[in-house]
Amino acid sequence: MFFACKKAVKNEPLEIELIDESRNVVSVDATLIKNQIFFKEIVSNGKVEARKKNEIIFKGDGKLIFLGIKNGEQVVQNQILAKLEDDLIINQLEKAKIDLEKAKIEYKTELINFNLKDSSGNAEETTLRESLRIKSGLALAENEVRHQKIKYNNRTIRAPFDGVIANLDTKQGDFISSTDVLCSILNWSEIEVSFSVLENDLFFFDVGQPIEVLPKVGLKKTLTGHISEVNPIVNENGLVSVKGLINSHDDFNPLDGLNVDVIIKKKLENVIVVPKEALVLRSNDDVVFTVENGFTKWNAVEIIEENSKYYAIDSSLKIGDTIIISNNSNLSFDVKVDIKLVGND
Repeated sequence: MFFACKKAVKNEPLEIELIDESRNVVSVDATLIKNQIFFKEIVSNGKVEARKKNEIIFKGDGKLIFLGIKNGEQVVQNQILAKLEDDLIINQLEKAKIDLEKAKIEYKTELINFNLKDSSGNAEETTLRESLRIKSGLALAENEVRHQKIKYNNRTIRAPFDGVIANLDTKQGDFISSTDVLCSILNWSEIEVSFSVLENDLFFFDVGQPIEVLPKVGLKKTLTGHISEVNPIVNENGLVSVKGLINSHDDFNPLDGLNVDVIIKKKLENVIVVPKEALVLRSNDDVVFTVENGFTKWNAVEIIEENSKYYAIDSSLKIGDTIIISNNSNLSFDVKVDIKLVGND
């Protein structure tokens, strides 16, 4: 047993575990707090409408003998859209013209009887001539011709302005009653958007205030506009109707009634603005992590307002502070971080 014991070798190196400190460093994205204006947002559902649109209504009865349009067709002002049969109206107009000629002859006879010329003279003669126009039937005959011409012209429906045809359900050959709607015509030179806001948000905006309009389908481009009118009535649901005009609509082919999101923005100054990614929850507190000398610092903040991308906060943070915006969900105080600055061009 004595010889089995072995002396320890004094010069044998000790095995020491080296700790790689780089494994405790967390890589994060960070950004600098900049001096910027925060825009508070209200988002509402809206519908697009042509500001200039009309229902084309017939002003007479009869068979539709011509229909030269279809839904979606572009028309120009005064273009003939449709015609009703007009044989009877033409006959009535011709009769009215004949009666007018008879009345003219009778009127001239009356002028001769009173030794008057057809025009000029003093006020007394002018009054007498007007009386003779009525007595001879000339005034009534002229009025009847005008009336029949109006009826005749109403048999032809023309476009009141340039636009696009919509809601056309009538077919050629249909019998039309007075006040029947032929179609609608939409002019998209000015595009209107209708939406509603809560009565509590009325203080938030004014007529002329900018808005953004984002179609829910189709064009993925945000359109700009402004509020054009506010209906001064609160409905039974506590909502107020608002209308806006879209300023620019290049590459936008609208449909009447198209659903859109309407965003109303208002400036909020003298606040610290941080991206939403910077905020995390710790012990029921809203927290933003800053970086000082390569280590994280915990900053409790109070949210004042928010929009789709940013928070406006009230805290001890200041312009120029470096805040962490990624990989911060599990961070704690005084953690060493390797930062990559982004969003500071």
